[in-house]
Amino acid sequence: MQHPSPVSYWCPTINCKNPSCVLGTPTFLPYPNPPRTDEGQPDWPKADWKAFVVCRWCEHGYEYTQQNVHWGTSPNPGLPPHNAFLRVLLQCGHKNCDSLVTVHVPIDVSTTPQDRDRRIAKGCSNARCKEGHPPSLLPKILSAEMENEI
Repeated sequence: MQHPSPVSYWCPTINCKNPSCVLGTPTFLPYPNPPRTDEGQPDWPKADWKAFVVCRWCEHGYEYTQQNVHWGTSPNPGLPPHNAFLRVLLQCGHKNCDSLVTVHVPIDVSTTPQDRDRRIAKGCSNARCKEGHPPSLLPKILSAEMENEI
């Protein structure tokens, strides 16, 4: 009797850029409706894609581009259970700038609001708005929403 092949799904990942971080390799990214691996790898992200992502483990944040995204496989579609990402919009720290600083922050079911805020404050210092300015020194969260795609 032949057993059916296990189903697997494409999962986009990045590796934390902090050389001291071992656990952030890989970091699974949210991706809506990941296809099965027998359907071919998705054409994502596009060449101009950029995202500032804070590592769940070391809490350092870095900008990632298309070249940093790798495709792996998983027996489950989507993020590992109980993991999610927040898209956080922060106020720019430049006095006359209305641009927002966007940071993607991983959370899980055990993340308290205090843990979330600490992770954002620690990881967002290198983030920039579209004009190139950093967020305010005491990050002011303007919005934090769950996301299913970065």
